[in-house]
Amino acid sequence: FGPLRFHIALNVVDSALHWTVRSGSLWGLPLPTMLLASGDSREYESDGRFHFDVDIGHPLVGRIVSYRGWLAPADTLLAAR
Repeated sequence: FGPLRFHIALNVVDSALHWTVRSGSLWGLPLPTMLLASGDSREYESDGRFHFDVDIGHPLVGRIVSYRGWLAPADTLLAAR
């Protein structure tokens, strides 16, 4: 993200892939943990669809972004019509 860099841990919990920010830097200088964005971002499969649920916030500015949704293979969507 421009001059910002983040190290993200990936963990599988209850068959979902969770993304967690572990560390970050600005122009190569480490950021204190209290200045890192946090939240719960996960991806998982259900009913043949790829689902995503993202919620990211920052202690100083509050919620940055929050969205959720799903994707299905194009052939699955065409067959349903």
